[in-house]
Amino acid sequence: MYTVKALFFMLLLLYLPACGGGSSGYAGSISPAPPSQSIVKLDHAEKTRQALMDQYEKWANTPYRSGGMGQEGVDCSALVHLIFLQKFGISLPRTVARQARVGKRVNRKNLKPGHLVFFKTGTRSRHVGIYVGNEKFLHASAKKGVIISTLKNPYWAPRIWKVIKVK
Repeated sequence: MYTVKALFFMLLLLYLPACGGGSSGYAGSISPAPPSQSIVKLDHAEKTRQALMDQYEKWANTPYRSGGMGQEGVDCSALVHLIFLQKFGISLPRTVARQARVGKRVNRKNLKPGHLVFFKTGTRSRHVGIYVGNEKFLHASAKKGVIISTLKNPYWAPRIWKVIKVK
């Protein structure tokens, strides 16, 4: 008769080959593929998008106020400045004109969450928002306060001036 120790070792020997990396058996024959750069970038983009959506929840419906820098009222460049400082630890300039000069210009086709989208809204007027994905951007609208709008909107689409990657 087998002892408990002997039974244990026999079961262990039977178990080990099934868990090995051999070519037979379903679990042992499938190896996870190493993460590609595109997957890593998607993860980063998704984290950025989620961080921006968290900020949107914080700022949603805050009224627009020219020169405003807080929950009682904020303008577009202040919103961008505050979100980047608070959420990403990046200190951007305070005005649209200066924000438009930082970072690297990006082709609109390569928009990713966190990119700044600039608009020419008049002869000398400019507007800025933060791209959040799915053709949408977070910004402080003069009429509706802090909202998310679509770049496909007939007002915004023809006014896109440039896109900037901050970091």
